[in-house]
Amino acid sequence: AFGRGLATDFGKIESVFIGGGTPTFLSAENLEKLFSLIYSFFHISASAEISIECNPETLTSEKAKIIAKFANRVSLGIQSFKPKFRKILGRQGSVSTIKKAITLLTKHGISNIGCDLIYAIPGQSLEDWQIDLENAVSLPAKHISAYSLTLEEGTLLAERISNIEYRNPKLENKNNPDTFSIRMWNLAETLLK
Repeated sequence: AFGRGLATDFGKIESVFIGGGTPTFLSAENLEKLFSLIYSFFHISASAEISIECNPETLTSEKAKIIAKFANRVSLGIQSFKPKFRKILGRQGSVSTIKKAITLLTKHGISNIGCDLIYAIPGQSLEDWQIDLENAVSLPAKHISAYSLTLEEGTLLAERISNIEYRNPKLENKNNPDTFSIRMWNLAETLLK
């Protein structure tokens, strides 16, 4: 908890990132309170990048309006466009939820949209990954982040996918998931260039 005097000692803030989870899980009222607190305690530069992570399933028109009022960059946690992989990762919404979220953001004036994708999901093939990348490229996104799935022992996600076959049976190195992950990374680099 910063006192007002201490917070202003930082000078002008050039970048604010709200994430590391699902900020849009907050109610619209609490989301607005969060932004208001940031702006009241810190001196935010007029040219600052104010970025927030967004889960498409928890975005409403009211929240998009609040985000557009305070932020100028949104990172959408898409993870995958394929329903079966979205389900594995615990994403509840359909692909139409993603399109709805983008429509809400652009309607309220957010044009700097990024999307986060995850690869090396159990059962995911190179072709599946390529389709996800192509879908991401077709969006009005200015940034695409690609993360290899890593599992932390004891987490709900690790428990959920413990019985799913990790390896693609068509891959010659099917006993080495790290090699497969590297091939997916290389495919992303090639396709996104």
